[in-house]
Amino acid sequence: MKIAYMTDMHGNKEALERLLEVGKEKSIEAIVIGGDLCPGFEIPEQRAFLENWLVPKLKNFTKPILLIMGNDDFSINTDILEKADKEGVLHLLHNSAVKIGKICFAGYPYVNDVPFLIRDWLKKEQEIKNDLEQIKAPRETIWLFHAPPYETKLDIAWSGEHVGSTAVKDFILKEQPLASLHGHIHESPVISGKWKERLGNTLAINPGNENIIILDIEKLEAKEI
Repeated sequence: MKIAYMTDMHGNKEALERLLEVGKEKSIEAIVIGGDLCPGFEIPEQRAFLENWLVPKLKNFTKPILLIMGNDDFSINTDILEKADKEGVLHLLHNSAVKIGKICFAGYPYVNDVPFLIRDWLKKEQEIKNDLEQIKAPRETIWLFHAPPYETKLDIAWSGEHVGSTAVKDFILKEQPLASLHGHIHESPVISGKWKERLGNTLAINPGNENIIILDIEKLEAKEI
């Protein structure tokens, strides 16, 4: 099974259209989006984007779409994506898991508490740890986190500081899922020169914003396109 992954598009319609175009390729079986979907920092602007552009665009796509929101998406607009989930347009993986074919996908949108303008999706590390312990998913799972794992090549800010989540990293090291997909820290792949890293046997990926990764789940190989 191959999937196409993008994160942190922040309302960039051209980026999403590129992802959907890649997703039309016969070898791609699902599309995964890692949060920070919406433009701007106003609730009505984000709501209009979801209602009038994103969901209608995804309705025309025939393959499974799995996504989460991110720290720059207002949680009050989650109802739009929940409705789209119920209608079969997409799978909203908020603290939940779903099986696509033989593969389980699970998602968690929260990030560790650092100073961001929108605070809807921020939690303390202990809260993140407790939440993750409640999500039931087999070891053979692809996990979708907005936050990257702490002190890796995937969580380095422009300052050079590691700003990822310790709880997410500990969870990955303990549970050893097949792969974990991340975002949030756009600049990390530029600073570290790496967009993927092994945490034990788990392949962890943060491609930065708007880049597309093709993940071959059977081979556990990933490439950037």
